[in-house]
Amino acid sequence: MASGVIFTDGACNKFWYWPEASRAGWGFAKLVDDKLDLLVYGALPGPVQSSPRSELHAFLQVLQIAVLPILVYSDYKGLIEGLTWGPHWCRHPSRPNVDLWDLIWTKIDDLGGLSDSLE
Repeated sequence: MASGVIFTDGACNKFWYWPEASRAGWGFAKLVDDKLDLLVYGALPGPVQSSPRSELHAFLQVLQIAVLPILVYSDYKGLIEGLTWGPHWCRHPSRPNVDLWDLIWTKIDDLGGLSDSLE
């Protein structure tokens, strides 16, 4: 189970000349006493491969195994903005990656909500 300090990341290698070959990956690392305790990573599932999806997927994977309290660091501004703007904004049908946002907000609700500090 993941608890403590966790760092997430996602990336995508886009090929403009062969978009079907683009592949994304995600990962997270848990540190305990400034030492690596857990490293989880993988390929982004599904046909839509992008950096934003991989960043959101990494965060979702943390939530799937989270044992509270946790402190999550992400370099993806879109994640912080989405968490700040709330579930109604993220789940609007016109938003990109609404399927992942729906899973994220459902899991956040299952865990009891967010703390008051988002940076």
